[in-house]
Amino acid sequence: IKDEGLNGDDGLGFGQHNESFNEEDHPRDEDGKFADKDGGSVSGWKETTMKDVETKPEIKDKQKKIDRNVTNKVEDAIKELGIEDKIYDVAMQGSYEKGTDLPESGSDMDLFVVFKTNVSEEEKNQYGLEIGRKVLNKDFAESQGWTKYRDEEVTATSKYVQAFFNDGEQEVEVQIVPTENMKTALKGKEGEVRVLKHFMKKAGLYGSNLKQQGFSGYSAEVLIDKYDSFENVIDFFANLKEGDIVDKQGGGKRNKENAFSIIDPIDPNRDLVSAFSTQKIGKTVNVAKKFKETGTIPDPEYREMDSTIITFDSDEMNEDKLIGQVRRMANSYQS
Repeated sequence: IKDEGLNGDDGLGFGQHNESFNEEDHPRDEDGKFADKDGGSVSGWKETTMKDVETKPEIKDKQKKIDRNVTNKVEDAIKELGIEDKIYDVAMQGSYEKGTDLPESGSDMDLFVVFKTNVSEEEKNQYGLEIGRKVLNKDFAESQGWTKYRDEEVTATSKYVQAFFNDGEQEVEVQIVPTENMKTALKGKEGEVRVLKHFMKKAGLYGSNLKQQGFSGYSAEVLIDKYDSFENVIDFFANLKEGDIVDKQGGGKRNKENAFSIIDPIDPNRDLVSAFSTQKIGKTVNVAKKFKETGTIPDPEYREMDSTIITFDSDEMNEDKLIGQVRRMANSYQS
């Protein structure tokens, strides 16, 4: 069983992590960068990683082709259904649109069909599902040369579209306004975001679903928007104190149940840390401290623990719902 806390501490342990910063314990190189005894540094790691996470020209061309073809297909479906008067916009959103995605390690392209405000929820669900079914079919996938992953991707995506429009509890993080605002705010800092996302993925901190309970791509963007650089974000977490708040706009509403807060710059009432687990926050602090000292991402540490394995069948298709049920069941056993 993995020890999320890295040092046998699966909680926050803020009293343990809040010690004052001693310059002698954190050597720097001649440029002032944090370095270990062997010369590694946070900035040095970033410089190397920045080159690795830069999207290659051929990948960009492929993304643009997919963007163009799928958008055209959606617009054709809207015309076939005769609902042009109900649609406000068809727009590519998310990290791809902002230039902060990591296509080499797996990246979504989020295409939004935005209905006008006078369209009812019932019509949105109906037409949204019909558009998805018309676009996400095997014939179209084959025409795009997606035969290698056709069965898995098209089937899975079609099921997701159906689940999304049939389940009003789905939460979509990426929205039109945040994308446009963050695209402007992150101009010139896209590489910093890609490096931070890559770091979070490598360190096991990335993923905002119920299974991972960690950082989303959007929260990484908000951190860079506030602190400007990868190094500054690492410094923030290495010296994190309980009650700290990331709020660039000011006046945000902090969720006091959270160990710290990251306020959504678009919605000041939304605390992004509400999706984080206590274990993941503790792991973030420990990883940041060790990374700052050594310039390398620490390997997970393991320890033997008594455990119980329970297997069961479920008809639940929504993974987040299923994980939520399993967590509640596990907590009831622990209590």
